[in-house]
Amino acid sequence: MNLLKILKFLGEFIVHVVVTIVVVYFLFTWLNAVPTYNPNKIVDPVSLANTFMVFVTFIIVIATVAISIGAVFYTKQYSQTKEQLLSDNLDDVIKAIVKKDKLREDFITSFFNDPIIRKEIDKRIDNFESNINEKIKLLNQNIDSSDKELKEYIKKEILALENRLATNSTDDEVAGESIKDMFKTLSDEGVKDGKA
Repeated sequence: MNLLKILKFLGEFIVHVVVTIVVVYFLFTWLNAVPTYNPNKIVDPVSLANTFMVFVTFIIVIATVAISIGAVFYTKQYSQTKEQLLSDNLDDVIKAIVKKDKLREDFITSFFNDPIIRKEIDKRIDNFESNINEKIKLLNQNIDSSDKELKEYIKKEILALENRLATNSTDDEVAGESIKDMFKTLSDEGVKDGKA
C-alpha cells in the first residue's frame, strides 16, 4: 500500500517537472523571439505599449492558471490526506474514548444530541421491536398449535387405552379402572390448564 503511494507521488512529481520544463522552454523561446531594444531603430510608442500589455496579460493569465491548478491539486491532496488521517487514527480515537471517562461522556452526549443519529437509532429500535413482536407472535402460534396437537394426541391415546381396557376383561379390571380414572383425571386437568 505504501509502495503504491510512493509510486503515485513520484509519477505526479515527474509530470510536474516535465510540464514545468516544457512551459519554461516555450516561455524562453517566445521571449527570445521578442525584439530587443535597438537605439538606432525608432520604435512606435503605441506598438511598444501594446506589446507590453500583451506580455503582461499573458504573464497574469499564466500565473492565474498556475495558481488555480495548484489550488485544485492542493485541495485534492488535502482532502485525501484528511481522509487518510481520519482512517489511520480512528482506532486510536476509539481507544481514547473507551479509556477516558470525560472524553467518553462528551462523545456520547454530542453523539446522541445529533438529530440525524437520533432518528436512525429510533428507526433501528422500531425495526427491532417489530421483529421481536413478529417472533413472539410466531412463537405463540407455534405454542398454541403444539398445545392443541398434544391435547389431541393425549385424548386419542386415552381413548385407545379405554378401548383396550373395555375389550380386555381379565383379572386386572380393577387395575384397569384405576388407570382409566388416572388418565381421565390427567385429561380433565390438561383441558382445564389449556383453557386457563
